[in-house]
Amino acid sequence: MNLFENIKKNYNEFLDTPNAEMKLAKKLVNKEYVKKIFIVGLVAITLILNIAIELITSVLGILSGYKINIFRIFIPRWITCFPIYFIVYLLFIIVTTKMIVNLRISFNKLEEGQKGTARFATLEEINAQYRSIPKRDIPFEGLGGIPIARNLVKDEIYIDDSIVNNLIIGMTRSGKGETFILPSLDIYSRAKNKISLVVNDPKGELAIMCKKIFEVRGFDTYLLNLIEPMNSMSYNPLQLVIDAYKKGEYDEAQLLCKTLTHSIYYNPNSKDPIWEKSAMSLVNALILAICDKCISEGSEEKITLYTVANMLSELGSKNYVDIYDVPHNALDDYFQEMPNRSVAKMQYSTSKFSAGNTRASIFTTAMSELQVFTFNKLAKLTSKTSINFEDVASKDCKPSIIFMATPDYDTSNHFVASIFVRQLYYVLAKKATFSKGGKCERRVKFLLDEFGNMPSIEGMANIITVCLGRGISFDLVVQSYTQLKSLYGDSMDTIKSNCGNKIYILTDDPSTLEEVSKTIGEKTIITNSRSGEVFSTSKSQTESLDSRRLLSPDELAKLEKGEMVVIRPIKREDINNEKIKAHPIFNQKERAMQHRYEYLLDTFNKEGLTLEDVKIDTLHKNVNVEDLLIDFEETSVELDEKIENLLKKKLNPEEETLKKYNEREIDDIDLSDSEKYKIIRICKEWDVDSSDIEHIKNLNKKIDIYNYLETIGSGYLSDLIEES
Repeated sequence: MNLFENIKKNYNEFLDTPNAEMKLAKKLVNKEYVKKIFIVGLVAITLILNIAIELITSVLGILSGYKINIFRIFIPRWITCFPIYFIVYLLFIIVTTKMIVNLRISFNKLEEGQKGTARFATLEEINAQYRSIPKRDIPFEGLGGIPIARNLVKDEIYIDDSIVNNLIIGMTRSGKGETFILPSLDIYSRAKNKISLVVNDPKGELAIMCKKIFEVRGFDTYLLNLIEPMNSMSYNPLQLVIDAYKKGEYDEAQLLCKTLTHSIYYNPNSKDPIWEKSAMSLVNALILAICDKCISEGSEEKITLYTVANMLSELGSKNYVDIYDVPHNALDDYFQEMPNRSVAKMQYSTSKFSAGNTRASIFTTAMSELQVFTFNKLAKLTSKTSINFEDVASKDCKPSIIFMATPDYDTSNHFVASIFVRQLYYVLAKKATFSKGGKCERRVKFLLDEFGNMPSIEGMANIITVCLGRGISFDLVVQSYTQLKSLYGDSMDTIKSNCGNKIYILTDDPSTLEEVSKTIGEKTIITNSRSGEVFSTSKSQTESLDSRRLLSPDELAKLEKGEMVVIRPIKREDINNEKIKAHPIFNQKERAMQHRYEYLLDTFNKEGLTLEDVKIDTLHKNVNVEDLLIDFEETSVELDEKIENLLKKKLNPEEETLKKYNEREIDDIDLSDSEKYKIIRICKEWDVDSSDIEHIKNLNKKIDIYNYLETIGSGYLSDLIEES
């Protein structure tokens, strides 16, 4: 009974299958099916011939008493009836062959890659291309790497331990932390050949879960805590500038200032970036001026961004008018007194030549971002430095992991993390450049969660292009390509193309879904169509070739929990150095990646813990921010005295000019264009009449200009010109 029910069930399923007849016909042209059909047909023909011969023999042998023997129908009479068997077999072979040829012509596979040859990697290929490691707890030989797939047979994880940049795409709540970031950290911590790690840690959850286990496994742990600065390592963003300035490397000091202020002020969405650029130049000048003053006075502990903000606030807001109604600004006066070749004075030029509302806007823009450093806790955090950057990649030191905890409720200080990343990379890359082999002694990985929400890192496109050769790599976690585009503009393409693995977890961004789907590739498929009258039982069916993406945008948007696609264009060799084609990997269904809570809960568990439970040595705990201030009132008094002396010269121009004429010889040579420009500029600043300025422009000798200034009652300007 069960046999008949199974037959009936299979028959009904066959009838309910779309295009069942065509699928059956395709099966009939399969080589294995052809062999089976031929054998069954041959047996059937033989049996029919045996029955026919037995019946004929029985009829003819009735008179002679021949009896029918039912078992003789199973015994072929090939010898006695050879011609009959030969003719029937020959006809069977001809008919069967013709039928099979026709079926193969009609139904054989059409898809031979004409419309696309993309496919996903098989388990066998993955096994040959990546090494697998214990899933948890057990240390393993060699370097760590990112999780690529699961080895279900051994219950292990396949990892990519090559030096490669990775781009991870996962929207909020997609499971990127549970399926990629924490498993990656676990793998790196268990490797016997350890690397150093720098981890962007929104909300500080990774530090809560990972600090203790990393210390147990041999790491020095640091926490740059921008959520609670009084439980944080110390980090002075100006320390590298101080070091360069003390060595007399002024070009490098300016470069470091530029890198720092880019992270503070760069706004990719600004419609008028002149304000941000001017603010950068202004703050660069302030930093260099404070370095110059404090280093020469032996008080370099005062060189902080808190001091910079205070200098801008105190001197930049101090305006006054002298007795000749000439407006002055205390910040202008401060830089005016610096030597002409001072790097700080040159950086200040943008602000100096601005006036009115333009100047006010520059000062306002500069102060708006520096304001955060006037907060007491952050002022303390940025007053000292806890870590020697070079130690991060040194084999003589323990491997390091640095967590950068940033608040998700306030983004005003997030740029500090971007500055930290940029400066650390600068030091490591420079150290590697001048070391044997041109690489860091220890590999360094920047694992930047929510990279798309971090303020832009100056020169990121160039960094990611060359970093691998230095032994430095980046894992960039973004929510979508659109997010990356809004932050880095056209540089996004360079960043994407230099990421050897693109790991897709989940997003709802249409343009990202389309690009990922297109990158995965297309395969060739057969489409069936049917035509004929509505009630006609005679329908014609047509097959045609078409292309289909391995995963459509809609399918990518609906991946299940743990499913992940790995696109790996630069993977070109297996673990035995044999050439391969790197088909994308689709971890789905039973091969889907496991979440942290499914197998690492005992290792990484934040239950009942907060960031306050993560204890850090805090060098700046007892810093008094008042001790960081520079007394600019004393400086202002000195400037006021100099201005008064200058005004005295202005009050007695004839006497002062005559004195200068008597004390020096004035060159009777033609002026250069730049020298004449400086003279014209000074005349304009001191309100010389425009008609007189036009006359001065036509004079080529300094003595002639001084004589003319004397005749118009402005001879005192010759002294200013000589000083400039």
